[in-house]
Amino acid sequence: MYHYVMMNENEVENMVQANTKVFIHTKQQEKNVVKEKFIYLIREHHLTPTKAAKQLSISQRTTNRWFKQAFLIIQHNDYTSVKTKATLKKRLSREKRNDFSTLEERYHWAMRWLIQTDMNFTKNCIFVGKTRFCGPDYTALALCAFHAQGIVNIHVINKKYGETEQEDENDLSSFLQHTLDVLDQNNDRHKNYYIVIQYDLIEMDIARRGYTCVCLPPFSPELNPMEHFWSACRLKLKKTLCAKNMLISKIADICKRIKLTHLESFCLNSSSNFDHCINKRLI
Repeated sequence: MYHYVMMNENEVENMVQANTKVFIHTKQQEKNVVKEKFIYLIREHHLTPTKAAKQLSISQRTTNRWFKQAFLIIQHNDYTSVKTKATLKKRLSREKRNDFSTLEERYHWAMRWLIQTDMNFTKNCIFVGKTRFCGPDYTALALCAFHAQGIVNIHVINKKYGETEQEDENDLSSFLQHTLDVLDQNNDRHKNYYIVIQYDLIEMDIARRGYTCVCLPPFSPELNPMEHFWSACRLKLKKTLCAKNMLISKIADICKRIKLTHLESFCLNSSSNFDHCINKRLI
């Protein structure tokens, strides 16, 4: 059975399930068809890029290039829409942010931590997170821990292209242990602080050290002060010119020099959404 290149979403799904051969005129058309299948498997079947590539027999190098650069997502009539990786992520997360199940998770999270405990983002919380700074010829993993009164710990690692998410998680776990060591040295001050994270994979590491871990609900970046922090760092980095070999130290310096008033503002902005969670409203 053969199909021409112009397809709607249902046709792509049928082709993926039946592993249908495609009649093509050029190599570029063939590549576009495979891209459609690749994006469909990630979007609709929630496969990882590696698993989707394996199912379609795509090389790892091609997979990395497609997922890092531009994606062919929608092809309607004679118009082709190309979205970047960041836009694809925003589109997927936006759909989940407004989902009923997400509102329910935020509500239960708020009832547990805001009603039944003394957790306060501006007084007794330390936020831990990670992000990647990527450029044409560099990739850096930044890890940070801060509270409303200042930076607790910061570490920036030069990463090789193609390193997996699991390796980032391992770096985060090591960073967390070092951060908890820093907190232990000031135990009187941070004894009853909550460690707020977005990754439940390291929750047990925190509990074993005697601290209370608060995992933020999924698809809720507005509740995470770390998101505001990283946005501010990226904005400052864009305005900075420096040599490639100085980028790691420059990123660390930018993170350390975020003003204390801004840190408190990040916490206040996130906590301003708590009422929306309790009342099951969109944020």
